[in-house]
Amino acid sequence: MSARMTRVLASVRRPGSLSRSSVFPTLAVAAALATLAGCDVKIEKQGTPATATKPSTQSTTVVEGGGSSLGKAKGAAENIRDKTEDYNKKLEEQIDDISNPK
Repeated sequence: MSARMTRVLASVRRPGSLSRSSVFPTLAVAAALATLAGCDVKIEKQGTPATATKPSTQSTTVVEGGGSSLGKAKGAAENIRDKTEDYNKKLEEQIDDISNPK
């Protein structure tokens, strides 16, 4: 066998061998497939319990404005509005007293 023929045969890869440049992608694909195979999630429909009650359409704390952040913000805004109206009424009375002395 000639030296040229030996080099040609040495450069030909065997079908089952992997070069260094193809090892990482092969391992990455294998890891991805193993991960996806482990993520097989099955959701089974469970029967409703006999003692289940029908949930209300809206929470009582939201309706009353006492439990949610929105309800608390609305309550605070209403309190500020009421205090402002009371203060403005007192100011108007004082202005009327000053402008119309008896």
